[in-house]
Amino acid sequence: MLSEKAAQDAEFTRCKYLAERCNEAGDYEKALYWSRLPTSKKDPEAIMQRLEILQKMRRFEAAAELASTVLVDADHFLKKAVLGAMTYPLLALGAREGDMAAAFKVLFDAHESGRMHTSIAQWTGQPLQGKSILVTHPFGRFGGHGDAIMLARFLPILAQRGARIVIQCNPLLARLFCAIPCVFSVCAYEDNPPCDFTAPLTGLPHLLGLRQIPHTKPFNIHPLPMPEGVKSVGINWGASWVASYMDRTCALAELMPLTTIEGVQLYSLQKGNYAKQLYPAPAGMNVFDLAPRLNDFLDTANMLASLDAVVTTDSVVANLSCMLGRPTFALVPKLGDFRWGDGAVSPWFPTARVYRQETAGDWSGPISKLTADLEAFLSSTKEP
Repeated sequence: MLSEKAAQDAEFTRCKYLAERCNEAGDYEKALYWSRLPTSKKDPEAIMQRLEILQKMRRFEAAAELASTVLVDADHFLKKAVLGAMTYPLLALGAREGDMAAAFKVLFDAHESGRMHTSIAQWTGQPLQGKSILVTHPFGRFGGHGDAIMLARFLPILAQRGARIVIQCNPLLARLFCAIPCVFSVCAYEDNPPCDFTAPLTGLPHLLGLRQIPHTKPFNIHPLPMPEGVKSVGINWGASWVASYMDRTCALAELMPLTTIEGVQLYSLQKGNYAKQLYPAPAGMNVFDLAPRLNDFLDTANMLASLDAVVTTDSVVANLSCMLGRPTFALVPKLGDFRWGDGAVSPWFPTARVYRQETAGDWSGPISKLTADLEAFLSSTKEP
């Protein structure tokens, strides 16, 4: 017969297993129920799993409450993990409540431990007039290309403090960030330019003391000439990163309803494996492939600025199109990312129209609504 401790351990293991299975199956209510015991035992894996479940259910307040409770006596590694996990939910919650200050503070705290240049003084709000500041964004550690592009809105505000800004970023972003007038120079990750201060791109909103989301358009982009007589619509249906619970991609064939709009030429902005769906394209779908002309994100930005509208899933293309202020029709999964908000309008991207799945994995409804809205939008704009 099992001892009391052995019985408790067995029940703990059973609950943890059931929570994991229900989470994987998408039954989040049951997953939340079974995760209670492991979480109460302060099991790190269980805590992170429960935070994930609450995020999927968009119960950001409950996630924030759990995180604040755990952080009181968590060890360094668990604290770092919890802060990282809470970054996006708190940003969503902050945007919803109209006060981003607390969310920005957590974002800064979560990423402070990942400083790339400990030999350069961390900027904490000191006067910047006549000073240089190295702004870093290590790709993959605190977000991808789309996050860097979205957060570039804070750079003009930093420049107003009188700083000479040097950006350290991924090479694919280099020329795009050079197209920000207030950026003095761009350097590679391995470079160590002499600067007075350093700050993470993700930490700027907190360091600048911002309480609201600014909607600046920092990039100085030059549109390209397009063929006359038709409306040009860019399409992008794949994303480079896809979570098991948030599939941000659709198939090219699912965008077939767009071909019913008269006087439209579709242009593919898709790169990577998803672009293979163009060869051959679905029968009756005429799509011009722009990928060979898109060597980096400045090329993509110039092309986006030239199109009449952009239809895209949640991807770097969506972030860039929105940051350029282009008419963007965004397809968002049922469990969407924080930046798209909860409704048809994004607090981060006011020019975007958001089309969210009602049923996970089913794009038919959102694409049908998007097609009707896109046709109406193109009809209302000046004829080419």
